[in-house]
Amino acid sequence: MISTDLQQEVQLDSISYSQLSKVLSQMDSDIFMAIFYQLLNRINQQSPITKQALRQTTMNS
Repeated sequence: MISTDLQQEVQLDSISYSQLSKVLSQMDSDIFMAIFYQLLNRINQQSPITKQALRQTTMNS
């Protein structure tokens, strides 16, 4: 089941996955980038990544 908030945001009474896919594919990708960066900022505020931790993560990969 898809959220009623999302249904209202994309202005549809009901949403199937195919409808959602069609609507999202027509949206500007800048919107998704903005959402992505906002999520990254929230995550970073909750558990900041230090440069040392980042280096250790990339070295262990």
